[in-house]
Amino acid sequence: MATSSFSARNAPGCSSPSWGGELEGKPAERAVELASPSGATSSGSLWQKVKLTTAHPAGYVYPTRDTRKDGQIAATISSFGKGMVGPVASIYFRSHHPWFREFIGELTAMLFPDPAVRVEGPYCLDVSLRTTRDGKLTVPLLNTAGMPLPARYGFTDFLPPFEKIRLTVKTPALPKSVTWVPNHGTLDWSWSNGLLNVTVPKLKIHGVVVIDISRLAILWFSMQIATYGYGMKRVIKVLPIENHQ
Repeated sequence: MATSSFSARNAPGCSSPSWGGELEGKPAERAVELASPSGATSSGSLWQKVKLTTAHPAGYVYPTRDTRKDGQIAATISSFGKGMVGPVASIYFRSHHPWFREFIGELTAMLFPDPAVRVEGPYCLDVSLRTTRDGKLTVPLLNTAGMPLPARYGFTDFLPPFEKIRLTVKTPALPKSVTWVPNHGTLDWSWSNGLLNVTVPKLKIHGVVVIDISRLAILWFSMQIATYGYGMKRVIKVLPIENHQ
């Protein structure tokens, strides 16, 4: 596992109930290939060998791009209290390789198999889940394509719009309405068995799907999130807003 997954106090041989394993030896700089659903990609960094006790392997690295042999653990999944934990290193931060993102996405799916929000959209579409003061459930959407990078790419001169984004949100009751802010336009949506399916036709930069359900349903939803985490996921769908600049 990449050493950035651990704190400095995890000395060799130290075990941790939070991630379910023991460290073997000291971390070492290694040129390895991280396996993802799309293929293996170079992931040279400080890596720490581990011995699992209660955790389960959630990914592997290999000395070459031949992923048929000599794999070593890259990430783990372990039960902890009422939930689960999955250490992930900061290697993605350095390059943002799409296959690293796929690897982290698979790990996230293991941790949150039944998320409160699901989306069909590009990777650079950010989503969150909020409630308003008057009790409405909201799903803010943000187009982060072409995000400025300090000292390398400080300005964005063109932002491609996203179209036909499909969003699925857990809602305990049939919504009274589903609208789009800022223009308060109506959206194409359907509801069945506690799942709201929404299609957002177009997103320029930022918009919010506003879901009006009963206050009792909102209270139930908030309690589920507070008690179980309810699988918050940073991906979303968005739609209408033809003239939003």
